[in-house]
Amino acid sequence: MFNIPILYLVFNRPDETSKSFEVFKKLKPAKLYISADGPRKNRADDIANTEKVKNIVSQVDWVCEVKTLFHDTNRGCRGAVERALEWFFENEEEGIIIEDDIIANNAFFEFCKIMLNRYRDDAAIFSINGCSIGYQDFNKPYGLTRYFNMWGWATWKTTYQLVQATWKDFNPEVPLKNYTTIKNAVHLPIPFDGNKKWLLHWQKNFNETYNGTIDTWDFQWVYTAFKTNKYCIFPSQNYIVNIGFGETATHHKFTQSPICNLKYTADTYHDKLNFNPKADAAFEINYVAKTVNAIDLKSWRDVFSTLVPAAVKKVLKKIK
Repeated sequence: MFNIPILYLVFNRPDETSKSFEVFKKLKPAKLYISADGPRKNRADDIANTEKVKNIVSQVDWVCEVKTLFHDTNRGCRGAVERALEWFFENEEEGIIIEDDIIANNAFFEFCKIMLNRYRDDAAIFSINGCSIGYQDFNKPYGLTRYFNMWGWATWKTTYQLVQATWKDFNPEVPLKNYTTIKNAVHLPIPFDGNKKWLLHWQKNFNETYNGTIDTWDFQWVYTAFKTNKYCIFPSQNYIVNIGFGETATHHKFTQSPICNLKYTADTYHDKLNFNPKADAAFEINYVAKTVNAIDLKSWRDVFSTLVPAAVKKVLKKIK
């Protein structure tokens, strides 16, 4: 019996739901919250598929306190998830959140359980990520990053409340304020903080989330972690697989992305007592920026060279 409450987010994908729900049948959580968005207008296939999904998730054959939030109409990605999180944290102080296309292994649940307990009263910690985005480090169990990831994650009610309060402060008409927020997010030498592509990337994401161009709920969480200088814990091994890439996906339709073929890299989590995690620059440059967001952050030498006048470069070349 697994005693950490779990919020399970589903919609209209019976195949993915069937696979991810099998994990819960083996895990046997004591508390399971299931939130299902309703069918979209003029989509007969949605009506059929959402009913299939609800039938799948009703097959709880172990001792479990099950609570459901099934919407009759479609609220959209942002609306459905935001309402589900509100509902979940109205009832729980902490928990694990998994979407229908995430297949988590046993190591993920053990990792979340230990981290939730260990950092429950640590105001610096924002959430626990279950995905390593391809990163591996056999010398440490986990690290810290500013970047929230929603592919299997865990957090506390206090973090949820922080997001609700902080996102209200976002103002696309005050770019300097938001620039400072993003600039402070990268734990790297100063030239990296000035990387224009990186800043514009996040500014665009936040602006489009704010004005509704992007129907999403997660950039609000990313923004809050940036804004409040909080850390997310990420594992040094990968504990989840995302099977949601393709035409039925809401956001990840491109199947050639390097992150669409991630595999488990460990089946068990090996904890280290008295371990002091640190922010990992390599993780943020090579995996968050380059792999996930397709942005190549320049090395400090490259950045420095762009700041040096051409005349100075000629002099330095002659000296060599």
